[in-house]
Amino acid sequence: MAKTRTNNYKKKAGQAPGSIIYTGKKESQELFIEAFDYNNEQYTENHLSDVEDSFKFKSTNSTTWVNLNGLRHVKEIEKLGIHYKLHPLVLEDIVNISQRPKIDEYTDYLFVVLKMLYYDKNEDIVLEQVSFVLGKNYVLSFQESEGDVFDAVRNRIRHAKGRIRNMESDYLLYVLIDAVVDYYFNIIEVLGDKIEDFETEIFSGNTNEDVNKNIQDLKREILRVRRAIFPLREILNRIEKNESELIQRKTITYFRDIYDHLIQVSENIDIYREMT
Repeated sequence: MAKTRTNNYKKKAGQAPGSIIYTGKKESQELFIEAFDYNNEQYTENHLSDVEDSFKFKSTNSTTWVNLNGLRHVKEIEKLGIHYKLHPLVLEDIVNISQRPKIDEYTDYLFVVLKMLYYDKNEDIVLEQVSFVLGKNYVLSFQESEGDVFDAVRNRIRHAKGRIRNMESDYLLYVLIDAVVDYYFNIIEVLGDKIEDFETEIFSGNTNEDVNKNIQDLKREILRVRRAIFPLREILNRIEKNESELIQRKTITYFRDIYDHLIQVSENIDIYREMT
């Protein structure tokens, strides 16, 4: 873990603020861009090979979600940033995968950074940074690689499920963040199962010689999850209290619901931390 952080910082050492430098290791990831454009009557879904193909959506009266996979493609991200008039520091933060979860407010958009967590097929935690830019009629999202927690959101747009096609971009940001938090519940469920297995093993007297190491590994896993999740509470608090016209008062209620879920997740994490 420490080695990875050191390598990330070395890439940025001595660079001027606003330098757009990818700090991750997924150098082979191909650029993949998808764009959903919709209103209450119709939607279009496009897989784009060039970032410039997404520029046309900015001037539509519908809601647009542009999702870019492949943070190593800094030139394409810079083109997108220029078109949407994003601050150079925002672009720098998008490709710096060591960012702490946060929210920054600008005149015409909000910038949000989260940590997306899910288990892979080997039950190893995948932790990936995902960044969002909320504008008047659009949401831009940036991921390091393909594979995420947003398939349910895509299907809601495609099939007009729920409110999403009748709502605006602030609601789209809500459902994307909500999808991230929903997967936090999956994480704590697996952690809870692991703790129960250890308890059964220890109190039955059938422990093996690796039990101490396994418990230490579990403690580190819990701390890693905690560091990723806890800062999101501050983000949601700021969304509730901000006076930006980009987030309507009727949408604040939905963000409060995410906050309630996050408190539940956080309490479970603290309990598991004490139990280990």
